[in-house]
Amino acid sequence: MSEDRLRRLKELKKEKFLKFIILYKMLAGLSQFMLALWVLSFIDDDIGEWANDLALKLGLDTEASHIMYLVDKAGEVSDTAVVGVAAMLFMFTMIAFIEAWGLHLRRRWAEWLTVGVTASFIPLELYDAITRMSKGMVIILIINCSIVYYLARHKELFSNKPHIVNDDF
Repeated sequence: MSEDRLRRLKELKKEKFLKFIILYKMLAGLSQFMLALWVLSFIDDDIGEWANDLALKLGLDTEASHIMYLVDKAGEVSDTAVVGVAAMLFMFTMIAFIEAWGLHLRRRWAEWLTVGVTASFIPLELYDAITRMSKGMVIILIINCSIVYYLARHKELFSNKPHIVNDDF
């Protein structure tokens, strides 16, 4: 195999993981968007009643003091708080979509934005993975650490110059 062909194969491997990151960020943004819409559906609803119904469906004893306390607290959630949570989720949605689009265009700023945003969640994910020991959190932690490492290591994939987008994405 020629040296040029070997170099091209290595580049394609790098690009595959970059495409995975772009897809991962798009799916994260889409799921956050859907969650924000769901949260907005609670405006003018009795969240306490919803929490009580959920507790019943889960087979929890709704007469237990701690369950009653949580249901009562859920009933105190205001529409302003619901809108605030939805707005925060919409903000995270936009950041994820901007990351994905900038990575797709191979922009240096998108690389650093993605590294910064993704790395900022790693301490929380690490804490959650240690305290809960859930497989899902460990997988997300590994993916996010891999994203940060990959983007920090492969700066040659990005430039400050305009990049012609390959439509074979």
